[in-house]
Amino acid sequence: MPRIIRNAIRCKKCGDIIESTRNILAGCTGRVGCTCYEMKSILPPEEIISPCYIRMLVEDRPGVWATIASAFGENKVSLKTVVQKRSLGTLAEIVVITYGVSEFALRKAAEALSKLAVVARICNIIRVEDSTLD
Repeated sequence: MPRIIRNAIRCKKCGDIIESTRNILAGCTGRVGCTCYEMKSILPPEEIISPCYIRMLVEDRPGVWATIASAFGENKVSLKTVVQKRSLGTLAEIVVITYGVSEFALRKAAEALSKLAVVARICNIIRVEDSTLD
């Protein structure tokens, strides 16, 4: 019986046995090898294009969405999904998922939205790294 298996059998933790088995299957003593040969460049933020999640509180009255949609459109931000989550008194919580958008266009849209009287607050802007949304 190979030494690594004998050592794994003597271990008291199940995780050690699993780790030893993975090492045997990977043909090494540690699963993470050197990746320094994979020199990958990092894109500047303005070149990254990905979908975004935006959550904001807006006035809860007719015509507000037209104003918000116009701000997105004027800044070249295409919308995939829009959901009104809930009403909070006179405000409504809106969640928007965009199609792929550049950082520049996203910032311009956020700036335009924050200046609108109907937008009480932009709560979150989060890049989405899910290729199925693009």
